[in-house]
Amino acid sequence: MSDRNFGRSFAVRFSVFFLAALTALSSVAFAQTDSKPTDAANSENYIHVLGKILSIDPIKGDVTVRLEFDAYGNFANEDGTLKKTLKFDTVSSNGKQEIVFEKGKRVSPTEVVLNMYDGVVEDYPFDTHKATLSFYFTVKPDKPAEKPKEANTEPEAKQETNEEEETEIEVPFKLDFAPSMPGYTITTEKSKESDATYLDLEMTIVRATMVKVFSVFVSLLMVLVTLAVVIFVITVVFKDRKVEMAMMSFIATLLFAFVAIRNSQPSVPPVGITADYIAFFWAEAVLALCLLTMIFTWILRPNK
Repeated sequence: MSDRNFGRSFAVRFSVFFLAALTALSSVAFAQTDSKPTDAANSENYIHVLGKILSIDPIKGDVTVRLEFDAYGNFANEDGTLKKTLKFDTVSSNGKQEIVFEKGKRVSPTEVVLNMYDGVVEDYPFDTHKATLSFYFTVKPDKPAEKPKEANTEPEAKQETNEEEETEIEVPFKLDFAPSMPGYTITTEKSKESDATYLDLEMTIVRATMVKVFSVFVSLLMVLVTLAVVIFVITVVFKDRKVEMAMMSFIATLLFAFVAIRNSQPSVPPVGITADYIAFFWAEAVLALCLLTMIFTWILRPNK
C-alpha cells in the first residue's frame, strides 16, 4: 500500500472514530438532569409550588431558585386570591427568611438564594457542590365560634385560650421542581425529615459531561501544541535552519491565543484553578521561552 493510500485510509478511520465518539458524548449530555418531582400531598387543600433554577454561581457560592405558588381548596377563592393569611418560611444564604401572603391577595412568586457548600471551585471542571432547599407553610386556624361568657371565667383560662388561638398549623403542599441549568448536572434527594408539610431537598451540582470533555480537550490541546512548538524550535536551532519572521509571529500569536482559548471554556473561573497549573501556565511559560529562543537565534546567527 502506498503512502498516499495509507494516509487516506487513516483519515477515513479517524473521522469515523471521531464522529462516533462525538455522538456518544452528545447522547450522554442530553440526559444530564434529574427532574423527578417530590411526593405530593394527599389532600385537596394544598399549595402547589413550582420551582426552577435561575442561576448557579460557584464563585459566589449561590444558587438562585424561583418559586411560584398556587393555592387550592380551602386556601383559595374563586378568583385565585387567598382565603387565609399564609406564611412562608425558608432558609436562604442570608439566614431564615419569612414571607407573609395576606388574605384576599394573590400569592406572588419569590426567589430564594441558596448557599452552596462541600465544593471547591478551583477543582474546575471536576468540582462538586451541594445546596439545600427547605421550606414550609403555616396558617392560623379558623377561630371557633364565640361562646357566651360565664360569670366565673378565670384569667388563667382566658390566657390559655389566647395562646391556643395564636398557634399555627402547617399547610400541605405539592412541589414540582425542575433542576435544570445549561452546563450543569443536578441531582436531587429528599431527607428523611421531609413530608407533606415540610421540604428538605438536597441538590448535588456537578459540571455537565460535555463541559468536562471540552475542558480536558482544551488543556490537552495546549499541551500538544506547545510540545509541537518545542520540537519545531529545536529543529530550527540545532539543524541550522533559516529563521524567518513568520516563525516568531506564529509563536507570539499562540502565546496570546492560549489566553482566549483558556477563557472560552464554559463558566470557567478566573485564572488560578488547578487546570491552569497543569497545562495553561506551563504552556505559556514554554511558549515565551521558545519565542525568546527564536528571537536570539535570529539575532546571533550569522547571515549566510
